[in-house]
Amino acid sequence: MESGDNITTLFPTCVFTSPSLLDSVENKKISDRVTELSSKVDNGGENWSCNTLNSLGTLDLRDDPAFSEVIDAVTDKVRKFARFFDSDYDYKMSESSYNVSLKGNFQEGHVHARNIFSCVYYISAPVGSGNLLLYSNENEMMPLHNITNYTGYNCMTFPIEPKEGLLVIFKSSVRHMVEVGHNEDPRISLSFNFN
Repeated sequence: MESGDNITTLFPTCVFTSPSLLDSVENKKISDRVTELSSKVDNGGENWSCNTLNSLGTLDLRDDPAFSEVIDAVTDKVRKFARFFDSDYDYKMSESSYNVSLKGNFQEGHVHARNIFSCVYYISAPVGSGNLLLYSNENEMMPLHNITNYTGYNCMTFPIEPKEGLLVIFKSSVRHMVEVGHNEDPRISLSFNFN
């Protein structure tokens, strides 16, 4: 760059991760509860094209005391992430559900309208689980050419590998999907939205 030239970073997409939100005992407790519920609760997300079992619209996790510890922990992390944006608003959870993905399951691309923050917490993530794929808000535009090194400034998609105990928080406007899984055992996650 020449003298006087300047680059200003505008409209960045920030993603918060926490590698081990809950201890193994609490994680096992909610894993068992999701397994129990998934055999009793109707499949939700009636407008989805995907084949992942979920409780969106059929069971809100806030109504089940077994999830109170994870809900409190996620809420605390969302409020800490909001402080990064200099927002001291008291964000409230608006939706919560579970997802059970078997071999061959996926989740099509979507955003969470009427929300500010969206979260995924991985209870179990066996080998071969589909990645969470986040899209740049520029994904409908022409991409840069001849990129020699992919970074957060020039990539159009960003994969996050699911790992047991991992919490991921991002702005609800970020388009995202789950790639087709090749896992032999169920991948279990919880989804939360805040507004």
